[in-house]
Amino acid sequence: MGKIALFKLIVDEMNISDPQFRPCSKLCRQMMTKHSLRLSALIAQTWLLPGPVVKALYEQSESSAVLQYTGPGKLFLQANLYSEIH
Repeated sequence: MGKIALFKLIVDEMNISDPQFRPCSKLCRQMMTKHSLRLSALIAQTWLLPGPVVKALYEQSESSAVLQYTGPGKLFLQANLYSEIH
């Protein structure tokens, strides 16, 4: 959810400031990586999705080195990794 919403916002804003902007730029990828996971959690919270889903999404946006994932958090992490395999 967050990647789609963030991508649209970035493209819209960049087209206003720089009509030559291309969404495949390094800057765009960096912004997507940095902000999309937290935005997904915020969207889920705004849409009043169940608490365990919101918590699992917030877990994705935090540092995995020190985080104990919940069951749904582990599932979301693995699903996200599989979805990004090229």
